[in-house]
This record gives sequence, C-alpha cells and structure tokens, in this order.
Amino acid sequence: MQMFVAGQWQGRSESIKVVNPFNGEVIDTVPRGAASDVDQALTVLVEGATLMRAMPSAQRCQLLQAAARLLMERAPEIARTITLEEGKILAESQLEVSRAAETITVAAEEAKRITGEVIPLDAAPGGAGKFGFTLRVPCGI
Repeated sequence: MQMFVAGQWQGRSESIKVVNPFNGEVIDTVPRGAASDVDQALTVLVEGATLMRAMPSAQRCQLLQAAARLLMERAPEIARTITLEEGKILAESQLEVSRAAETITVAAEEAKRITGEVIPLDAAPGGAGKFGFTLRVPCGI
C-alpha cells in the first residue's frame, strides 16, 4: 500500500503492518510517514484552502457531491477494508460508509447555503440607518 501525500501516491522504505484484530492476520502494510511528509501535506492543504475560499459555492457543492458519489461507488470495498482493519461486522462497516457519504452530501448542500448576516447598528448612538454585515467563507484546512 502507498500513502497519498500532496496529490501523489508515495511509498516509503519503512512500513507498518496492518493487523486484523479479530484473527491477528496481517492485512497489508502502510508506509511509515515522517515529519517531512506531514510538512509537505500541510503545505498543500494550506494552498488548497486558499483555492477553496475563492471557489464559488456551487463548485464546492459539486466537488463534495462527487466525493459522496465516489464513496458510495466503492462502498463494498471500503466497508470490507474497515471490517478487516477494525474487526467490525460487515453490516456495521457498511453503515459507517453510508453515514460518511451522507455527511459529505449534507456538507455539499450546506456549501450552497453558507450566508452571512445583516445586523442593524441602530442600538448604539450614531448607528441609526447603518448596518453591519458578516460574510462566512471557508477557512483553515
């Protein structure tokens, strides 16, 4: 197995065994990441957050909808992996995948509804006829 860092699948010389907790069988190995991998991932994530802030909400919605759709297309494979890694019964893993897809779908819908507020400022002296407003934008990674 490889790890996905900064938009690329990468291997490493050291790996960690992934063991099925139910029977102790080694399922696969994963690369042992280093601090430099975290730094590289964070750099790319900060760049991505900047792009997301500038992206129209309709496009953010479409991206999230595509992610949910891809998750559901691979649901059997992902549920099986969860079962092997965690020792859960398959029905619970399937529910976990569908719940994750539903969460992403809800986030997609909310991406279209991110709005701000208009606040009358007339509660303070000199505020008559004036309004303040907030604008919500994606922030952070």
